[in-house]
Amino acid sequence: MKKWSSSLCVLLSGRAMDCYGRLSAEQAKDYDKVKEALMKRYDLTEDSYRREFRTCKLAEGESPYVFIVRIVTYLDRWIALSKTDNSYEKLKELIVRE
Repeated sequence: MKKWSSSLCVLLSGRAMDCYGRLSAEQAKDYDKVKEALMKRYDLTEDSYRREFRTCKLAEGESPYVFIVRIVTYLDRWIALSKTDNSYEKLKELIVRE
């Protein structure tokens, strides 16, 4: 378990290393805790993907196809990070809950 942690530490730099360095020794050994901390540090959270989905606009020079791929990616990540089932009712609750 400790091996992946020390291997990861060597690969990190900048903000990621700062984030990792702020974790306790126990947290640094827990993959899920490290992942959660890094995702929060880089604002890759349920809320950030929800905001991106809600405010997404076609960028200058962006094709409609690329825009659709981008907005679907935001939606997929929002749903995944919210741990919502992909049923109609649960998706409706997610959108209305906002």
